[in-house]
Amino acid sequence: MAEHFLMGVFYRLSTVKVAENIFYKIEGEASQLIEDVNKFFLCFLLQGNSHKTVATYGYDLLHFFTWLKASDFVFKDIKEFDLYEYIKHQREQKAAPRTINHRLCCVQQFYKFCFGESMPGGRYTLRPVSFYKGQNVPVNMGILPRRRVRKMLRVKVPYKIIQPLDVEEIKNFIRSIKKHRDLAIVYLMLHCGLRSLEILNLKHNDVSYFTREVIIQGKGNKERLVYLPDIVLGILDKYHRYEKPENCDSQYLFVVLKGKIRGQPMTRAGLREVFRYKRKISGIKKANPHRFRHTCGADLVRAGVSLRVIQTILGHENINQTTTYTNIFQKDVREEVFRAYEKMKGRYA
Repeated sequence: MAEHFLMGVFYRLSTVKVAENIFYKIEGEASQLIEDVNKFFLCFLLQGNSHKTVATYGYDLLHFFTWLKASDFVFKDIKEFDLYEYIKHQREQKAAPRTINHRLCCVQQFYKFCFGESMPGGRYTLRPVSFYKGQNVPVNMGILPRRRVRKMLRVKVPYKIIQPLDVEEIKNFIRSIKKHRDLAIVYLMLHCGLRSLEILNLKHNDVSYFTREVIIQGKGNKERLVYLPDIVLGILDKYHRYEKPENCDSQYLFVVLKGKIRGQPMTRAGLREVFRYKRKISGIKKANPHRFRHTCGADLVRAGVSLRVIQTILGHENINQTTTYTNIFQKDVREEVFRAYEKMKGRYA
């Protein structure tokens, strides 16, 4: 039985369930391209990638194939220079730079999968170059030879300052919460830095109340261990005692509390609706789930926790992601600068 995820002008992305297995495929007019992309999805799944990752690649390729068909390009003859037309098309659609880059990466990876080589550049292709660090800076201290890696076509991503929530905003948002379940979810984001999907995937067996630990299934099915503060344990205990339906046999920690599907696991749509409603009644428009995760990282940095520990807690694959939390406290910068101004104002009077 196939469920259609997204309808395109010429193609559609579907998911097919066979027993306990889920497979993705792109449907449309019969062609070698359709067969190749479905083999691409299957190989991705066999490599151990998550279904969410495969679905994301499916959306990207669906978007690209729709443009390809409308533009009368032939995939096997396409070059990087032709991708500038694809970039222009996405700019006209107001696509975000990160979205454009993800689609470009997917298309170029699929090209290499089909033909066994990187997409040719073409005559007028701009090749990204590395930042010049100076002639006196040795490469790998002269020990290892320089690796010449061909950089893929990308668009520039503007740097944006991510501001965490301040104390009053968090207090006002928390005052709008009436259910222990919803408060436990917010506290897991605020104190433990969990992502939305990580919270929805939490199971009873993942939480140890005795050792105050919880096993998190992060991105790419990577497990990490997070420690629970007393305030989170207390709210979870109240949720189990007073709100969770009796005889609920769901293995997942957070379930629906009312309606026809009472006792079934919460969905991503249900979690979004909870935050949407709380933002409306609290007036804190920027209080989305990931903002609470950013606030957790900011608070850990302010508390003097080492970046390596923060990286482990938040599940960052690259520590460069963690270092961004040291650059987002504009309010702290403002307070520090004006404090210095007060000390300096009489110096040159």
